[in-house]
Amino acid sequence: YHLAAGSTSSAAFAVVVGTSVAASRLAEREAVNDAATTTNLLALAVVQPVLQDSLLTGDPAAYAALDQVVRARVLPNGIVRVKLWAPGGRIVYADETRLVGQHFALGEEQRETLAVPQTRAEVSDLDRSENEFERYGGKLLEVYRPVWTPSGSELLFEVYGDYGPVRTRASDVWRGLAGVLASSLLLLLVLMAPIIWR
Repeated sequence: YHLAAGSTSSAAFAVVVGTSVAASRLAEREAVNDAATTTNLLALAVVQPVLQDSLLTGDPAAYAALDQVVRARVLPNGIVRVKLWAPGGRIVYADETRLVGQHFALGEEQRETLAVPQTRAEVSDLDRSENEFERYGGKLLEVYRPVWTPSGSELLFEVYGDYGPVRTRASDVWRGLAGVLASSLLLLLVLMAPIIWR
């Protein structure tokens, strides 16, 4: 009986640990998905409607119109950097003006996002040369998706957000899952009590 009880306890502990890790990952994934959804809304409802074709040729008026909207309606949403890329790797807009006009090689994921339109969210690799002005304040969440000018020219809309809200959202989701986990563990202990007692 002692052997059986010990074996059962170990199995229960393994289940709890495994469930805890899986729940934590699920919570973080849900939080990242929330950030991707917010970026989609900003891209389609806020940024794309003010894009002008002349932005691609460096027109100051087109840049100013976009910049005004970005600063008023995008950056206040926990965003610390906004970039618009031409497919060749040239930054045609950034709220950090020193980036505008610079060329960087697009990553494989960014190229795939332009080739097959989709939204991607990931923890940013701030070691890349394009992130010279984002290396402060810790971890950032990077979300990007394509947008189009009125004539159909494709651009990559990219935002960097503070990872803190993702961590907070993940924590909120985890607390909800923890209640379910605690109830399940309590039920398991009640069922195991007769075996442990013997």
